[in-house]
Amino acid sequence: MKQTAYLLDPETTIFRAVELPAGISFKPIYDLIGCRLIEVVRFDERHSLFADEEGLHDSLTAFTIFEGYPQPLAGKLVLVGGDGSEPYYSAPDQP
Repeated sequence: MKQTAYLLDPETTIFRAVELPAGISFKPIYDLIGCRLIEVVRFDERHSLFADEEGLHDSLTAFTIFEGYPQPLAGKLVLVGGDGSEPYYSAPDQP
């Protein structure tokens, strides 16, 4: 069984659906983002964002800002269902 997540690439501004394998592994998210350390950000009551914890640096060319979060998020973002306290689940069809 696979789960749906949404990947935002700030360089291309494309937000697309991706499939993640069911389970509790975060490796597929690390692979999608292309980082070594992820940060979980509560997006709302039903969704969480995964971002590159080490993504902010001087040569940054694109980033994402959303209301209610105190700093920009750098690099690719993955939106999943869940509040980050348990394994993720499929996000609804509309992010």
